[in-house]
Amino acid sequence: MLITICAIIIAVLMELFTPTALTFHPLYLIALMLTGGTLIFLGTIFINTSILSPLGRLEQKLIPNLMNLLRHNIPLRLARFFLFLFPLLSFIGVAILLAVDIPYQKWLFLGWIIAFGLALDLLRDTWLRLVNFLNPSYLVDHFAQEAKTAIQNDKDQVLWQSLDGLAEISLRAVEKSKLALSAQALQTFPPIIHAFFASSKSIAHVNVDQTVEKETGRDEASYTIFYLLQRLELINDKALHNRLETICRQMVMTMGKIIVYGAQYDLSMVSFPTHFLTKFGLKAQQHHFDEVAVLTTSTLLEIAKTITQDIDLTYADLQEPFRAIINGLAAIARNTFKKDKQTNIKVLTQPLIDLKKMFETEKMTKHRDTPVIIQEINGVLDEFQVLEQMMHSIPTISDLTETPPLP
Repeated sequence: MLITICAIIIAVLMELFTPTALTFHPLYLIALMLTGGTLIFLGTIFINTSILSPLGRLEQKLIPNLMNLLRHNIPLRLARFFLFLFPLLSFIGVAILLAVDIPYQKWLFLGWIIAFGLALDLLRDTWLRLVNFLNPSYLVDHFAQEAKTAIQNDKDQVLWQSLDGLAEISLRAVEKSKLALSAQALQTFPPIIHAFFASSKSIAHVNVDQTVEKETGRDEASYTIFYLLQRLELINDKALHNRLETICRQMVMTMGKIIVYGAQYDLSMVSFPTHFLTKFGLKAQQHHFDEVAVLTTSTLLEIAKTITQDIDLTYADLQEPFRAIINGLAAIARNTFKKDKQTNIKVLTQPLIDLKKMFETEKMTKHRDTPVIIQEINGVLDEFQVLEQMMHSIPTISDLTETPPLP
């Protein structure tokens, strides 16, 4: 508000150092008010006409509900109101001065100068705000901040709308191969989910959770996660279709963080997202993105490591979440072998062996669910061991085609 401050300083200096007997001719004041009011009016019209058309095209191509977002922006609404009010009052003042012989009022002149400085500042601020709305990266941050504010205020509908907006931005960015924008949108989901789970732990949140459960048939946390996972699956499928391996890798890392935050909130929130993460890894293998599948395996191991080391598991039920992790590791290993029968079985089973070692530590050996989980891991390892023995017993092509020597 630099111009407003300058206008206030000018008005104060004129009040202090201008002689009291000094007056302005009414025509000078009329010309000043008419020029200033016209300048602000034309500037407002120019800004709105030059920016709204690009914003409309951006909404159609990339950013959903952008115009609706503009209409609900309170600073812009107040600025537009003042920018149209100032020229109107200036023109009304000009009309009154022309029609009625009113003596010079110093306070009115100084007040108009301050209002004119404020109008110039608002004109500049409106331009900068509208230009920011042309920047998709700024809008991603705006949606993310809106989601966090909705979480603080227990407004689930606003939270879900913000998740929709971010997901659609990421999806449209994938369609147009804008990798940086899509990755930026995906990176906003883990912090939002982290804030959501932290808010869900508060006692004051119980009533909101019960209301959501009545409306949706699910508890608030499960519904929100399911709501988000559906949209992440759409983005992942579109990235696979467009052969964007970078986005698939980012999706796996995003899912890993979401699952860890879910585990910190409640271990029952691990199984369902883990199923989606495994599905993403298997689909990546089908599209020959083998590095994404490897990243999925390492992500599952990191999730297991975080759960076993950083979370208090004294009274927790580990069978369901770790069964999902074991099934995910086994499914990716089996699919890898189906694609390449020459793959070393020991390489495929190494992640399962690493997972088994996590349960052989001093902390985990005391847990009541450890024997069951180790038994399930051993069952999968035995399956691969049998497969390895079968592969060794099958003769090679050179052995089958080799003929005995002639006598």
